Amino acid sequence: MNKTICDAKFNREVKRNQAPGEIYDRESQQCFEWMERVKMLPSPKVRKFEQSKEELAQTDWAGRQLSDTRYICKEVRGYLRQLYPYSPDESKYVQVVAGGATANLRHVWHINAILSDGDIEVKNRTDHRHHAVDAIVIALTDRWLYQYISKLAGRNRELMKRKLSGFELPWESFLSDVEDALNSIVISHAPTRRIRGQFVEETAYGPTVTPGVYVTKKELSSMTPKMVENIIDETIKELVKARLSAFDGDFKKAFGDETNPLLHSDGKTPIRKTRIYVKMSPDTLVPIRDTSGKEYKYYPLAGNHHVRIYENTLTEDRKAVLVPRFYAAQRSWKPADLGPEWRLLFTLCSNDYVEFLGDDGRLRVYRVQKMSGGQNWQVQLRPLEDTRAGYIPGITVVMTGSNALRKITRKLQVDPLGHLTQAND
Repeated sequence: MNKTICDAKFNREVKRNQAPGEIYDRESQQCFEWMERVKMLPSPKVRKFEQSKEELAQTDWAGRQLSDTRYICKEVRGYLRQLYPYSPDESKYVQVVAGGATANLRHVWHINAILSDGDIEVKNRTDHRHHAVDAIVIALTDRWLYQYISKLAGRNRELMKRKLSGFELPWESFLSDVEDALNSIVISHAPTRRIRGQFVEETAYGPTVTPGVYVTKKELSSMTPKMVENIIDETIKELVKARLSAFDGDFKKAFGDETNPLLHSDGKTPIRKTRIYVKMSPDTLVPIRDTSGKEYKYYPLAGNHHVRIYENTLTEDRKAVLVPRFYAAQRSWKPADLGPEWRLLFTLCSNDYVEFLGDDGRLRVYRVQKMSGGQNWQVQLRPLEDTRAGYIPGITVVMTGSNALRKITRKLQVDPLGHLTQAND
């Protein structure tokens, strides 16, 4: 366990979830004094202070991946060598191939081009099938070839490229066979049926006399211009506007300096948070009641667990009803009755598979990646092989209405080996 000595108030109210270099403006006096003290620390520690949160996360992630990969390779090789100990048969010799060697062979054999639109240099990591490409290369790497590449790697890089450029393909139809094999792969994603994650958000909201309008506290440094207009206390609103105008509308500069807080009109009491009005749909909130049963505060629902797809037996229209994690975890909860003409077709969790009819008339298999909204729901589908998380134009399929839902021809299920069958629900 790592332990530090720190001021709890500073850590909680100022630093929060930020890297050290993101706390203060680089031109502020506090940052100058801080960096003077930092200079007395060892160089590696100073470098950490200079890194952003994203840089720290990337560095830690890469280091963990390399360390884990080395350990996993060592253990797997140990297990497999128990099956084929010191076998003279080349096909049964178990070895671990370094990533650099596979990269060189992918380049020499032009395999990268299959998943990278003809570019032999780039490994397409946005396609899950790049792991299969590595597996093919490793399967074709014998002891002699691996040792030869390893020796070349320790010499001049240009010499290595010239030596490897003369390598022939393993067989004449190699590239077309690899492409056919990759196109036949069905990526297996495990559906997330377990209920994990927050049920509700941490921020509480209070009721008002106006339906759909609630009140909550907000830190000044994290506000937006629109929120300023919704500040309840008129005196504080004017003080906030005056402070912002002095800092050209920069909220972080105006309110992020702990040593120079905004003060009340008495000139003594600091203002770090204030109450604002917020418009929210009651359907997205969980009420909390007191002992008398009266609702006195609300928490927003934190996320959805699955979506229920219904079809109208008379009109064949379809409808999606999202089920938040909060309600999915309650055994006694029942969905609202839509009427006798509506029947449940199936439910979809993240990573469930569907067969979808595209605008070009072709049937494709997609996985459910994301679902959001309430009344204005949205369900996003993504190709099985795509590794990216965000919305990608031309790749991500966004369903927002009945017509889009009617393009789902059936729900599918996949086993760990990639065999597709029709789901039974």
